[in-house]
Amino acid sequence: MRLGAGIVLAAALACGPAWAQPLVSSWSAPEMRSLVGGMAGLTVAQVDKLDNGDPFLIVQSGGANFALYGAACSGAGAATRCKGVSLVAFVTYDTPAKAQAALTRLDYPAVKATRDDPRTVSLSRYVILDEGVSRKNLEANIQLFVAILGEALALR
Repeated sequence: MRLGAGIVLAAALACGPAWAQPLVSSWSAPEMRSLVGGMAGLTVAQVDKLDNGDPFLIVQSGGANFALYGAACSGAGAATRCKGVSLVAFVTYDTPAKAQAALTRLDYPAVKATRDDPRTVSLSRYVILDEGVSRKNLEANIQLFVAILGEALALR
């Protein structure tokens, strides 16, 4: 039994990057700006803070913007760290019927789609970092949100 477990552990360690990658268990605005700014097709247009001091970023993807908000944040000013990431976008359609059709098509467990008004669909995703996720996993969560936002825009 121990020999088999040792072989599995050795093989896993030989794979390298997944094991070697540090986990992201919280973030600051400069760290998230660096992560998002390094992703293909994304540009950080604005970094600011909410009235309560929590950071947010406005990110451009193609012709669309979305917001990335800090959640479960603590600390103040430059020391603010957040244990969650909330991604939010709004897509406005020409007619209520198009918005309803988009809402029906955008039925994914990964992103919540709701109608804020007759012609607007909001998209949201929340990522919990409490015990840590790899940087690649966090990037994959953002890429997934961007892909579904792209689909929502294509339905206009």
